[in-house]
Amino acid sequence: MMGARAIEMHPCNYWPEFGINLLEHLWDNRFEKIQKEMIDKVMPFYKIWTLIESEYTSGDGYLINCVCC
Repeated sequence: MMGARAIEMHPCNYWPEFGINLLEHLWDNRFEKIQKEMIDKVMPFYKIWTLIESEYTSGDGYLINCVCC
């Protein structure tokens, strides 16, 4: 938000439309929409990511390979 021109996040690896929509919201200064999208869609992904890393593996390679292949 604070002048961002690009984003990088793992969900874009398997859901590129999400990243494109998020960038469009940034360009149009729809910051409330971005915040809602992050809470509703990205936070659940990272909660699962944290669970998998803490209980099953110590790296993110398994998650990235699973969602990209």
